[in-house]
Amino acid sequence: MFKANDFIIYLLSIPRKLGYLLRQPDPVGLFHLSFFGKNKDPRIELHRKIMFSARGRIPALAWFFLQYYLAWRWRLLFASVETDKMIKRFGTHVAANEGIAIEDQREAVLALSRRFCIRPHDVYRFRLYRDADSALDYIFPRESMPLHRMQNSYSDGVDHGAVQDKLEFARRAVAANLPSVPTLRHFAKRENVNLSDVPIGDSEGVFIKSRTGFRGMGAFSIQTQDGNFVGRMLETGRRLDSETDINSAITDLLRDDDALVQPLLANHAALSKASAANQAIIIRVITVQSKQRPKVYSAYMRVPAVVKGLSNTSSNIEMLAGVDLVSGRILRNANSLLNLNPHLSLLEANVFEMIGEDTVVPFWDEILETSLAAQREFSGLWGIGWDWIVSQDKPYLLEGNVYWGMQKPQEVSGGMAAALIDRFDLFRTSQNMRAMEKLVD
Repeated sequence: MFKANDFIIYLLSIPRKLGYLLRQPDPVGLFHLSFFGKNKDPRIELHRKIMFSARGRIPALAWFFLQYYLAWRWRLLFASVETDKMIKRFGTHVAANEGIAIEDQREAVLALSRRFCIRPHDVYRFRLYRDADSALDYIFPRESMPLHRMQNSYSDGVDHGAVQDKLEFARRAVAANLPSVPTLRHFAKRENVNLSDVPIGDSEGVFIKSRTGFRGMGAFSIQTQDGNFVGRMLETGRRLDSETDINSAITDLLRDDDALVQPLLANHAALSKASAANQAIIIRVITVQSKQRPKVYSAYMRVPAVVKGLSNTSSNIEMLAGVDLVSGRILRNANSLLNLNPHLSLLEANVFEMIGEDTVVPFWDEILETSLAAQREFSGLWGIGWDWIVSQDKPYLLEGNVYWGMQKPQEVSGGMAAALIDRFDLFRTSQNMRAMEKLVD
């Protein structure tokens, strides 16, 4: 039962949540009336559960009618307009390279967009215009966070907090003999810190990141160049050319969170040529809890590059390369949108020209085994995205990600919904889910 204060907070939160939902053009996740009848397709059950898991404290019936309204608003007002935008952006290229006429593309994209309320950009992202029946196999952007929250709600929150807190994660990783990157220094939030306080010494440089942030927001590296310190922002690729710029970056990071200083690790020689920007190449391995033991769902390599736009401002882009789970071989054509973005296609060609077509991720077996060991250590979480950097002497586990994005792994490994249903059996009662957490390998 609600306490009085909780009830007041709940009432006050309703206008804010409704305002957010009504500003979105589409429902939360896929929506079709057939989802609410009797059916035997477990993919439909998944999408329906995700949609209702996003409602929070809003009554289920009210949430249904809200999604029903958003679905019809999307179909009547947005689907055709958004489809035409994507046809203008991608249609000519697809027609020339895949032989699908623009008229046929529009018909297929619009039909899917109206039927399930899928944004046309995602229809192109996953090439669903070629196979409309596979649409239910995918988890879409509006579903990612509700799915994570739904699956992690079965845990007691201890592992969730430990992975989100990078300092605590490092402590537990060391205790579990996981090869994590050491923390050189910990600065408290709003602490008065400048460049002279950062323990760079004679190292190749350091990397400074927030203690609890995600997506690398605010993180940056510092290196010496011609006797001077220079840095680069991770998220945007912007250079920090002076001590003043670096001090400002430190201040900005500490304004909202603690900061951790780690050594800047160099890429293994087999991979280093892939990044012309000389930035860290990340190997992401996604592990999930199955009924009996952790399994690896997907693995891919993230190759950063810095590009300059028309306004001469720098920005970071990433090229994905799949990693074969058995051999560790780096694979072409991981990006489903790759051929629709010329700069990514050119970047992929350059990467494989530099590293070769048969390159294998160094220490691959060790990375796989340790990722599974890490999943067992944090078994209260249903799935974790592990970020690795491979140095010349060994691989280092940078961090785990609780709310890992689902678009990129699906570009690499295909639709996640079918994989979840088939391999990990997530459609059991909450009692079975809690029991699953206690399983050991």
